Amino acid sequence: MSGSRAFKRRPKAQYKSAVWVVDEDQRAAVDASIAQLCSSSIGDDTEVVTEVLEFQSWADAEERHQNYMRKHRAAKAERAADAQQWVNAWGGREGGR
Repeated sequence: MSGSRAFKRRPKAQYKSAVWVVDEDQRAAVDASIAQLCSSSIGDDTEVVTEVLEFQSWADAEERHQNYMRKHRAAKAERAADAQQWVNAWGGREGGR
């Protein structure tokens, strides 16, 4: 199976959109989904740059990237609570003073 790309090539980026397929049935399903998106009203002004690639092997990312949401959810909630406390304390004051 050769690689195919929906629309034009982008400059190399840190992250990319890709689908890895293991057989021709999966490739046909992905290609059909991309074609449907492109023919819909969503696809009118949207460039689809998802690559369709043949699966070869898998390697897990480094530990620091594993379970990112679970690891960072508590810290984000804490920052939001701190921000709300600041708004509550300062929000009613004229001119922020």
